[in-house]
Amino acid sequence: MSTFILLSIISIALSLMLAWYIWIRMNSAKNHTCFVLLMLSVTVWTIFGVLEVLSMTKDGNILFAQFSYLGIASTPVLWLYFSFEYSEKYQWLKCRWIKLLWVIPAITVLLVFTNGWHGLMWSKISPSGTFDNIVIYKYDRGIWFFVNTFYDYLLFLAGVVMIFV
Repeated sequence: MSTFILLSIISIALSLMLAWYIWIRMNSAKNHTCFVLLMLSVTVWTIFGVLEVLSMTKDGNILFAQFSYLGIASTPVLWLYFSFEYSEKYQWLKCRWIKLLWVIPAITVLLVFTNGWHGLMWSKISPSGTFDNIVIYKYDRGIWFFVNTFYDYLLFLAGVVMIFV
């Protein structure tokens, strides 16, 4: 567990340092905004992921898992935006339809925070054991989990294709 926490702290520090460096040193032309936002998204995801693991209560665990989805849901869209930025296809970022890429992440965040009412993201949350005196919870996946995962992988793949084509 301590290795996970140490690696997470290193990830947070590196993401923030890289975002700061890019923003301050290389952003004179404002061409790296999407990269900085991507790094901040990863930082939010990691911070709440660590807090989720360290939480001593089920309610705290679920709350931090919910807040981690602010980073989880935005990272794929920001990755695709970054790929447009990196490949110098800025015109794609100026298209009106590009904002529609945020619909699924917005629905995901809404469903995560209201999951107790419908179970579409996680159908069941139960303790599955302990590790270093910390209770580990199992999140059984609901139907929206798979919709969101498919969408996220599609955006990551599109971003990779955009960079290499």
